Amino acid sequence: MSNHKFLNLGKKKFFFFIGAVIFVLLLILFISNSRPPQTPQSPQTPQSILLKEKLPMAVFGRALRFFGIEYAPKGTVVTPTPPPSPTSTPSSSEVANLTLNFIKSLYRDDGYYNYYPDYEKFCPEDKNPKDCPLGGQQMFETTNAWTALAYLAAYKMEKKPEYLDYVKRDLDKLMEYCQKDPKQCLWVLIQFAEAYKVTPEPRYLSFLKDAGEILLTTSDDNAMLKNIEVRELALIGEITGEERYFQEAERRFVEAKEATSKGKYYFYTFDSSAEKTYVYPHSCWNILAGIQLYRIPGKEKDLQQIKNLLDKIKLTRTFKNFLAPPDIQPCIEGLFLLGEKDDETYSSQGRQLLDLFVEQYWEVDTNKPNQGKVFPYQIKHRKGTEMTILTDSSYLIHLLSIVNK
Repeated sequence: MSNHKFLNLGKKKFFFFIGAVIFVLLLILFISNSRPPQTPQSPQTPQSILLKEKLPMAVFGRALRFFGIEYAPKGTVVTPTPPPSPTSTPSSSEVANLTLNFIKSLYRDDGYYNYYPDYEKFCPEDKNPKDCPLGGQQMFETTNAWTALAYLAAYKMEKKPEYLDYVKRDLDKLMEYCQKDPKQCLWVLIQFAEAYKVTPEPRYLSFLKDAGEILLTTSDDNAMLKNIEVRELALIGEITGEERYFQEAERRFVEAKEATSKGKYYFYTFDSSAEKTYVYPHSCWNILAGIQLYRIPGKEKDLQQIKNLLDKIKLTRTFKNFLAPPDIQPCIEGLFLLGEKDDETYSSQGRQLLDLFVEQYWEVDTNKPNQGKVFPYQIKHRKGTEMTILTDSSYLIHLLSIVNK
């Protein structure tokens, strides 16, 4: 037999085989569906059903699916699987209100706040405080600055008078502590400055001036704190109009930039000249400090350098690289500050980043559905054993108030 005849015979056999398979399958389905009703028997266990249906499913299941037929055991109802419904995104007010409930739950009778929720789970009474988070400390007086910032943000969003009362309550309590040890309060001056803009209380201005004098000659080597100092000096300069604060802020910004670029880095990116730009855990604090410092008239060239950096690292694409909330939150605020000068490009990026932040870091508490909070890591990095902290959640409400201006 020639090769040509052999190929023709093979094709005929193949099509005959396919037709036979289809005929047998359709016949099986017809017979199974035309069986008369059976007398009810004793209930069958899932295991017995599985054994009875295992063979036909194994033999015919794949073939049926290949031809677009879904197989199901006799007596079961096959319903099409609906497409997954899109996850509803909570509104800014919903996120803010649920997060405020979380903050309120940590308020103490002495006028301060617990820094962590459920701290006793991590540091029971029989545990050595040295083995506990932050040496067994559950409360830091300066946390009141962050809660005040959160309530101030809530007031901007809803204009409820009680929120402003909470701002004054928390800051006034903090000022009592600051009088005892002013140097402990040198890194929460931004919150007082923000409060002074909304409630021009003379005592807040007096506090800022007194603390500003100390800040001019006091600094910390920590990269994040040094960047905060730059921003504080710039803000006090804006409020008082005194040039010496801006001069010190510029000098310290150089130090802050050097301190930021030490230690581990999160990622790096190339520019057109193949030069690397590294992003460090505190890079966003440096970016925010620079924006606060250089957004004044006459500093457009310096501000443009920061814009170039933001354009290069493309935060909306590299968001996944930022592991913890404090690493990305200042950049979100910085973008909103840039957007205040009618630059919609940066405002849009800020909104996108804030949406990503809420999606990845913020959740409603499964045990307390009236509360929502910021977790210490993005969803994919969580282990379920990390402790959430109050300050990250407070910062989120502040960011929500900026986007809603």
